[in-house]
Amino acid sequence: MESVFYEYRVKILYLFSAVGIGSTLTFGIIPYLLQGNYTYALYEIFLTSIVVANLIIFKKTRNYDLAANVILACVYAVLIFLVITGGYGGTGIFWIYTFPILAFYLKNIKRAFVWSLSLLGSMVGLLMADLSGILDIYYDALTIRQAGGVYLAVTLLATFYRKLIDRVVFSFRDRAITDGLTGLYNRAFILETLNNFLKTLDRKTEDRYCVAYIDLDGFKKVNDQFGHAKGDEVLINFARIMKRFFRESDIIGRIGGDEFLIIFPHCDKKRVEERLKLLREKVEKEFFMYGLSMSYGVVEIPTEKDSIDEVINVADAKMYEMKMRNRTA
Repeated sequence: MESVFYEYRVKILYLFSAVGIGSTLTFGIIPYLLQGNYTYALYEIFLTSIVVANLIIFKKTRNYDLAANVILACVYAVLIFLVITGGYGGTGIFWIYTFPILAFYLKNIKRAFVWSLSLLGSMVGLLMADLSGILDIYYDALTIRQAGGVYLAVTLLATFYRKLIDRVVFSFRDRAITDGLTGLYNRAFILETLNNFLKTLDRKTEDRYCVAYIDLDGFKKVNDQFGHAKGDEVLINFARIMKRFFRESDIIGRIGGDEFLIIFPHCDKKRVEERLKLLREKVEKEFFMYGLSMSYGVVEIPTEKDSIDEVINVADAKMYEMKMRNRTA
C-alpha cells in the first residue's frame, strides 16, 4: 500500500513539473519575451531550468524528499513573483491556490502545513512592504487580503482531506497486512518482507538477520478437546506473549494455523535461540492446562541460506527436528 502511494506521489511530481513548465512557457516566458521584458523572462527561464534539472537528478538518485522540496521551492518562487508582478494579464494571483494542494500531496501533513503557511506569511509580508512604500506590488491591499483568506481556507481543507485520506489508506493497509485473529502480520506480508530483506542484504557486511520458524506443539488437542473458540483464544494470547517477548524491530507474522515466522534484524543467532528457549518455557507455563509446548528452528542469513525458499525450508526442517526430539523425550 505504501509503495502504491509513493508511486502516485512520484507521478504527480512528474505531472506537476510538466504542467508547471508548460504553463510558465505559455503564460510567462513567451509573453515576457514578446513584450521585451527580458528580466522577467530570464527569471522564469532560470526557475524552469531548475525544475528540469531536478527531474533529471531525481531519475538518477530517486531521492524523493529532495526532489519534492525543489519543486515546492520553485513553485513558491514563481507564486511570489506572480503576486508581485501580477503575471499574465493580472491573473497571476489565482495560481496560489494550487500550492496547498500540491504541498499536501507531496509532503507529510506537518511539512505541507509549514510550506503552505510560509507562502501565506510571505504574502502578508509583501502587503506590509507595499503599504510601507518599500515595494510596489501589482495587487491592492483588498485583493491580497481576500486572496489570503481564501488561501487559508484552501489550506485548512487540504489539511482535513489529507488526514482523511491517510486514515483511509492506512486502514486498508493494516487490513491488507494483518492477520485478522492475532493482530500479527499475515503470511503474505511476512514472506514479502523476508524476500525484500534477502534482495537488499549486503553480503559483504557482517550484519546478519535471523529467521525463526515456530510451531505450537499439541495445539490440535486444544481444538479437539476444548473447541475452536478456545483454540483461537490460545493463539491470541500466544501472539500477545510474543509481542512482549521480542524487540519492536523484530517482525512477527502468523503464516497459518499455529505456525509463526519471526524476522530478527541485526541479530545474534545464539541470543535469538536463548530468547526462544525462554519463550518455550513461558508457553509451557502459561498454557500448562492445555499441555502445550513450542518447537522452533532458526536460520541465520545470509550465512546459512540466501533464498526465501531455502530459508523457510531449512527453518521448518530444524523446527521439525526439535518437535521429533520433544516427542521422543
